[in-house]
Amino acid sequence: MKRFLNAKLDKFNKIINQASKKVKKLKKTLLKHKLANYELTKKNLDYQNTLKIQQDQISKIEETIKDKVYRVLESDFLCPICNELMVKACTINCSHTFCEVCLNTCFAKRPVCPICLTLVRTKTLCLALDNFITNMCNLLGNEIKEHREKVQQEKLTVNVPRVEYAPQTARRGGRRRGTTQRRNTQPAHVQ
Repeated sequence: MKRFLNAKLDKFNKIINQASKKVKKLKKTLLKHKLANYELTKKNLDYQNTLKIQQDQISKIEETIKDKVYRVLESDFLCPICNELMVKACTINCSHTFCEVCLNTCFAKRPVCPICLTLVRTKTLCLALDNFITNMCNLLGNEIKEHREKVQQEKLTVNVPRVEYAPQTARRGGRRRGTTQRRNTQPAHVQ
């Protein structure tokens, strides 16, 4: 029986040794996985930091572009009368452009261009220019968009009488009225 027990004990010790070897192997594998996981976590943090830096750079570039576009709008599309972006842009015969309301307010006193003092005979609403300014303000963000809408509301509620102009006739180098008959080159008594 002692032999039997010793044999069983040896067998049990072999199993324990095999289990110990497997545990050591599993610990090594686990350590490798922990190291790999640590490296992946570190790379993920580096990636997130790089991504944040790039997003910050993109935001700065967007702000710079928006600022430059707004400066262009302010330098080229301000009404010389009210110093706001033009609302219902209106071009007059001397090619100067103003807000329609500002122009009508000036015309209440005298129908001349506020810049060059040319007598104004025609004015034309520039819908494309007005839409362009509004669309650019919408792209630039809420603050500028809201300011534009506020100025539009203020200007559109102003009640200024419209100035009417004398109708202009187009001259195209053709014949004038009353001269469509051929002139007789011979004196009247020779006929």
